[in-house]
Amino acid sequence: MHENNHVDPRISKFVLPIGATVNMDGTALFVTVASIFIAQMNGIDLDAGQLVTVVLTATAASIASASVPSAALVLMLIVLTAIEAPYQDVSLLWAIDWFVDRCRTTNNMLGDAYGAAVVEALSKKELEAMDELRRREDLEDEDDLESAQTDLKGKKTGETISQTPSNGSSVEVPEVIVVETKEQEAERNNTKY
Repeated sequence: MHENNHVDPRISKFVLPIGATVNMDGTALFVTVASIFIAQMNGIDLDAGQLVTVVLTATAASIASASVPSAALVLMLIVLTAIEAPYQDVSLLWAIDWFVDRCRTTNNMLGDAYGAAVVEALSKKELEAMDELRRREDLEDEDDLESAQTDLKGKKTGETISQTPSNGSSVEVPEVIVVETKEQEAERNNTKY
């Protein structure tokens, strides 16, 4: 997502897994429309309370649905039972579900991508602050490394390295053990002979 849409990987790695699990807006739309279609096909007039029930049940069921093909048809059984419509008519939708499922998936993934872009736009200042903090930590690490190397050079020339904390006691720094790689050891052995 970062390469094509220039969304920060920190955002996409957080938003996309949540969206793939929870954001099933295509499924919710399909279940709502198909349930109302089946009710109208059977001559059932839905009042406002039943329409709200369809919308809420479809939304809740879609959030809990698995990300597998044709999962929406199983969810429709729940919604149709809630409005007392004949759930046997779900079988009519099997013929077109292979195509509609692809449209639902496209809608779900577009929603996830838009969500990641919106979250990145809203988090611009926080991301910049995190980047600045990381740069400062890197600079401090480089300074610490340079001072450690300077202290090591002093130790090699015979100077005693000690650190004095604010309470007045001194702490002796232990000797640093250098581990050689096999190539360095072979080179050292070759120069001895």
